[in-house]
Amino acid sequence: MYGGHEAKGPGGNGTGGPPGPGGGTGAGGGRGARWPGVLLEVAPFVAGFAATIAFFLSTRDKLGDRIATHFSGGGTADDWGATSGYPWVCLALFGGLALLFGLGAALPGAGLSARSGWTATGWGTAGLLGYLLSAVLLVNAHAVADGTGARLPWAQLVAGLAAALLAAGAGTLLRRLLPPAAHGAER
Repeated sequence: MYGGHEAKGPGGNGTGGPPGPGGGTGAGGGRGARWPGVLLEVAPFVAGFAATIAFFLSTRDKLGDRIATHFSGGGTADDWGATSGYPWVCLALFGGLALLFGLGAALPGAGLSARSGWTATGWGTAGLLGYLLSAVLLVNAHAVADGTGARLPWAQLVAGLAAALLAAGAGTLLRRLLPPAAHGAER
């Protein structure tokens, strides 16, 4: 006993043992060890935003001043918005979700299976959102100038779900390829 506390031996992560992975900073390898995991969570939202904006710019000359932004269960447009505001809506959606999933990845203590689930959810969300936001632009580009004739068929939603599944699989695979120290401290 030293100072009222028992000194632990080499395997007990206390005094007297070798430093943990990352030079004595604990099981997570230090504060910087989680950055690859955070970047992995943010990446699909940055890519989705970039792809959606690129698609917006390529279809901008075919869009009117307003576009259909919401569709009924039958696929007909039932709400419209200003075309000039579309990139800002995309930025808010992708940026907010990137912040949410990035901060979630930075939290310590989750096991690898929980982190893999978080990654699959984030990447799937980004895939679905990116596909559907681009599909909205596509159907508006083929509609009349004010967006009243825009129709989003169910096949687009099914294709969006397929994009979500592919993105979730890609994110999960990339998560497994990260070195163990990049996963952060696990329970």
